[in-house]
Amino acid sequence: MPAILSFAHDEDNSELRRAKSVAEYRAAAAKIYGEQLDAFLRLYPVTSDAEVARVAGDAAREAGHFASMMFWARSQREKGKAPVYLTDFSRAHPYAPGATGPAGAYHGSEVPYWFQNLDGLNRARVTRNWTPWDYEMSTKMADALAAFAKTGDPSTSALRWPQWTMASPKYVEFGSAITVRDANREHIEFMWSQPSTPHHNKPFPTWPSRAGAGGE
Repeated sequence: MPAILSFAHDEDNSELRRAKSVAEYRAAAAKIYGEQLDAFLRLYPVTSDAEVARVAGDAAREAGHFASMMFWARSQREKGKAPVYLTDFSRAHPYAPGATGPAGAYHGSEVPYWFQNLDGLNRARVTRNWTPWDYEMSTKMADALAAFAKTGDPSTSALRWPQWTMASPKYVEFGSAITVRDANREHIEFMWSQPSTPHHNKPFPTWPSRAGAGGE
């Protein structure tokens, strides 16, 4: 069966996310990755305290749901024939004055967008200060979901959504814009190899080269 695999950009928790300085970042990375610390720091380098939050967030994300989503997609391509489509939802809810909630794109924050139910979060009291972009993106996401239900392909006239393949591991990011992105293959392969990453012990051959992958 065709599948859409999705996660929220900031839902992965990690000791790395609590680091506030380069020293704290390196100490957290050493605790998690041990003998692989040098390899980790080569892929996720920080040179100043100002970089720590962004790079730590990237590492936590790619070690968690992102790596799992990529593994699921790869399993589908290895074991089945139906297409698979991936998405990362990175839009942080715009809270209304005086309202508070989870920071960033938290777990489940994409659901009201898919089902065009943004105003449901303001029904009891106003907690979100939705913008025209939030409503526009919600419409595009709902249209993509309807197209997928009808045809097995979420692409619409307003949204080109490529299939994920091992040769071209593309995904759609729903955030301040809708963007087609390429997964960093070296990052994902590293995370797949780590005991701290879900599914790390599942055997797969190395990713085929782009030239010889034949689109799969």
